[in-house]
Amino acid sequence: MRQLVAVILIGVGALLASYGLVGAVTELGSLYTQVSDDPLAEPAVPEHERPARILHKAAFGGVGVLSLGLGTFLLKSSRRKRETETPDRTGRSP
Repeated sequence: MRQLVAVILIGVGALLASYGLVGAVTELGSLYTQVSDDPLAEPAVPEHERPARILHKAAFGGVGVLSLGLGTFLLKSSRRKRETETPDRTGRSP
């Protein structure tokens, strides 16, 4: 059960982290593309809103990284626990 929770946390964390990373980089990319295409034009997204949008997506990425780290920790700890509980080939417990 612990491994299932760990795998779910890793999957959700990877999705959230990738969403946050791609979203924040896309916002920056659209800003630079728009400025390089027509520097004097009015931006599609007002300049005072863009940092909030980037931070919002980066926050999702941060939550994803935390979930990914927690899932990895749970998975490794459950594997270590299983390794110490199983007897070796001679049938003796460590």
